[in-house]
Amino acid sequence: MNLNIAKALCGERFYSRLALLTTMWNKMSSDEARELCRKRETQILTSPTFWAEMNRRDCKHAQFDGSSTSGMNFLKQLLDLGPPNPGSFAYEQELRAGAPLEHTKAGAIIMAEREKRRQQLEAELQEEERNQRAEMELAETARQQLNRNQDIDCRHDQELIMERPVVRLAPSGNDLMAYGQHNVGRSDRASAAPDRRMSPHTGIQPEPAQTSPGTGVGNLRQWVVRIYRSSV
Repeated sequence: MNLNIAKALCGERFYSRLALLTTMWNKMSSDEARELCRKRETQILTSPTFWAEMNRRDCKHAQFDGSSTSGMNFLKQLLDLGPPNPGSFAYEQELRAGAPLEHTKAGAIIMAEREKRRQQLEAELQEEERNQRAEMELAETARQQLNRNQDIDCRHDQELIMERPVVRLAPSGNDLMAYGQHNVGRSDRASAAPDRRMSPHTGIQPEPAQTSPGTGVGNLRQWVVRIYRSSV
């Protein structure tokens, strides 16, 4: 892009006033590396994408190896060019013709590069927004699944609690014996009351014994003994 801007600013008639310099020739570690770099320099000088057009129009070029001698030799080439030919740069001619700066050849290159970078940045921002939305959707899906699992576990626990048998209600109407929450009072045990069956949900709930005066205590004692024996 910088090379294209230089070409657009100067114009073809000023190519002979340009000088191109390749650097870091003192960094070559071997003759083989230096030979590879010479071949690369030749490719640049003959490539239409790079310096071929400028080289055909007498653009100067040189190698710089980091020494003062190399630098002075390059400056000497510039001084030997002499005074420039009369005329103006290409961008000056375009401005005199009434073209806005952004509509000159150099300005068009800069504006095109600016638009390219803007589109690239916009695409990156859109991609980042899509990634953020996808992450939020995944997080929401995971949260909903977690809530569903918690609801299922809660309902399962409630069902287990409802299915646990408990023996309660003595003939007197008070709690005589409650069999915890560890499968005590299972439905496979014999009923303590001969006239009542064991319910797996409500336990033993016999009707109050119909006793005659003077025998109620004995009947109650027998009933308690039966409950005790059926639970051990």
